[in-house]
Amino acid sequence: MVARITETETLCSTVEDLRLDRRFDLVLMMSFLINVPDDDARRGLLDTCARHVKPDGTVLLQQHDRRSFAQNAVLERENHRLVISDVQQLPGDRQSATMTHTVGEETWSQHILVQNLSEQQLTDQLCASGLDLVDYLTPDQTWIRARPQQTAAT
Repeated sequence: MVARITETETLCSTVEDLRLDRRFDLVLMMSFLINVPDDDARRGLLDTCARHVKPDGTVLLQQHDRRSFAQNAVLERENHRLVISDVQQLPGDRQSATMTHTVGEETWSQHILVQNLSEQQLTDQLCASGLDLVDYLTPDQTWIRARPQQTAAT
């Protein structure tokens, strides 16, 4: 993808405030941003996705898999160790945990708080931003395909 870039542009904006003068075939929102615990922030993120996707385009969303914060865990791959600790199940279908990554000699930690969404909550949130849930792309339902709502021709 980087090889296909013909122009560079520097922007300074939060995702919620981003206003580009163009739309894209595909908008990607990953890293579980849809699970931000603040409803207004989530709406702002989804509004930005809707604002930047073409009418016949696709929005791909990655949502948190609640099972990943079911208990403390250690996951290891070549050159990457992930420790999930301090797992808490919180009121309102929220979860928190500390994720500690080690890659080579570097280690960093991040405390994460997520708001899990039911399918109805997800559908409602998408709809409020002018998007429709089309389907899930993975069996664990962490990857979602959404499209702009189609308005009836008058």
